[in-house]
Amino acid sequence: MKMKRLIFLSLFFILNFLPYPPLWAEQNFPPLNIPENETVDVIDQHALIVTHAGQGFDYDLSAKNGIDETIFHFKKHLKPVIYLMARAKRESYSSLEEFEYLTHLHDTHLWYTEDRSPTIGLSSINGMHTLPLRTNAVTIVGGYFGGCHRLSIKSAIQEHFNYSDEPFSIHLVANAIYVHASHSHTVSLAEQMEEANQELFVNTFWEMNPIFYNNLYTGQLFIDGELLDTRGVGRQNVSIYIWHQTGHPLINHRERVSETEQSE
Repeated sequence: MKMKRLIFLSLFFILNFLPYPPLWAEQNFPPLNIPENETVDVIDQHALIVTHAGQGFDYDLSAKNGIDETIFHFKKHLKPVIYLMARAKRESYSSLEEFEYLTHLHDTHLWYTEDRSPTIGLSSINGMHTLPLRTNAVTIVGGYFGGCHRLSIKSAIQEHFNYSDEPFSIHLVANAIYVHASHSHTVSLAEQMEEANQELFVNTFWEMNPIFYNNLYTGQLFIDGELLDTRGVGRQNVSIYIWHQTGHPLINHRERVSETEQSE
């Protein structure tokens, strides 16, 4: 079992950080309407963080429908929606060719969400952020599971406990997060979980999130509301909830389907 876990974990990291594949049949999406002021006010309610929701990362748009649905519900409940976009900086690359290639992959014309007007739009090349979270719960979607998505989780935990010792909840929507199935194809986390052994998945999740292996935090992992495992010995408590189509406190799948049917 230990060897299987090692192989599973290795494949996640290898596939997440391989060089980008050749350009596919890309789509051009409408322009984004990003607020000009990047100064972020205190976030004091359950917010949605959308990390790298673009075809430059999610080649097959595997998480697009799940991300669109999640954004729909947060907007419906008047909650903040934050886009973390991987805008490349020229000074970070010695090669102009590499910079131009990555700029193309990260350009906002490949950002694929149906909603084009976030509450906040920020640059984050790796998924990390310094959002002033003054709330006890956030939802994080988009991003490579185990890659930039992991760093968005890590940043959220650190930012929350910079101001509070209250327990913190992070909600993940399985069909709104993507995973590399191969060097040039992606699938949603929901699809990956269907094929993975649950015990192996749980162990891999903790190994992908080493923040829980220090003495600061105690983490609890829930899937569809069921507590599966606890790691860490710290006094600061973090609950990670992975949801499929039902169970998330702000998402009612039938609600969006009904509105879509009415508009047709």
